[in-house]
Amino acid sequence: MKTIFMNPLVIVKDVQLSRQFYESLLDQTIKFDFGGCQAFQSGLTLQEQSTITTFLHFPDKDIMKDSIRTILYFETDDFDAFIHKLKEHEQLKYIHEIIEYDWGQRSISFYDLDKHPINVSESMPTVFKKYARQGMTIEEVAKRTEHPLDFVEECLKDFND
Repeated sequence: MKTIFMNPLVIVKDVQLSRQFYESLLDQTIKFDFGGCQAFQSGLTLQEQSTITTFLHFPDKDIMKDSIRTILYFETDDFDAFIHKLKEHEQLKYIHEIIEYDWGQRSISFYDLDKHPINVSESMPTVFKKYARQGMTIEEVAKRTEHPLDFVEECLKDFND
């Protein structure tokens, strides 16, 4: 099992205005535009505050001024092993238990010992492989997971099961 820190997920009030700011002032280049979520080539990701309660299931009351503004986001290629390892830390406070998004990715959120929010999700290449094992074509996987076809193709190019 390998757990990889992916990128900071920065909560912003207006994602389009923030995107313009990062593009124009800090020369950031967009990699993926998911509407309320804007991911830059550098790894910085902007998530619109209005989507946090439904996307990551953070309670609205916890998203206060100068409070939860950054979520440490990780992905793992073995989500089940990570959950098993996580259960060994009984002192953790969970933000939400395991959820599965419409696109098939599983996720869990909790606070670290200093109350920094952490989200760990199944890696999308793992999700792509799960659907490929079920017999889906690359085009079907891209549609089901709401990801660009070329990204899915790249992730599955060496997949032989």
